Amino acid sequence: MTATTGLPDAQGDRLVHSATALLISNATGAVLGIAFWAVAAHLYPANDVGDGAAAISAMVLLASLAQLNLSVVFPRYLHASGAKAPSVLRAGYGSSILVALVAGLIFVNFTGHHPYLALGVPSTWIFLVAVVLWVIFTIQDAALIGLRATFWVPVENTSFSLIKILLLPVFVAVVPH
Repeated sequence: MTATTGLPDAQGDRLVHSATALLISNATGAVLGIAFWAVAAHLYPANDVGDGAAAISAMVLLASLAQLNLSVVFPRYLHASGAKAPSVLRAGYGSSILVALVAGLIFVNFTGHHPYLALGVPSTWIFLVAVVLWVIFTIQDAALIGLRATFWVPVENTSFSLIKILLLPVFVAVVPH
């Protein structure tokens, strides 16, 4: 208990540190996400921003389905698995990647033409790779939490968000639409 507040001292509480790291990650992600879309809207035409948002929404939907609820399973059971943690991680990542590929292929091949995805093999492969990478990126947060390395979640997510914003001008030069 602290003398001034009468509340328990949370200095060494792992749960408080983890919750704080995740709060920071969400807050910086929200602010930098808004900044990303503001910069994108400034650099790209409105139709291209809309198509990009639709493609990202489709990618996130498929990745959410493909993560097989590991964002709940890893934080709860990964630490408890002890020496088996690497096997649990490999099985989780492998299964999710496989489901992401199948879900992406079904989406691209059997749901009709999507005007926000360019026709052709290169754009199909880019979309499939994006779905798989997003599954990995999403599961990574849960794995870090499960391994009790929550400190790295805001570092990873903030770095990713900043890099996205910094790469926008590069993508405008390379891929103008």
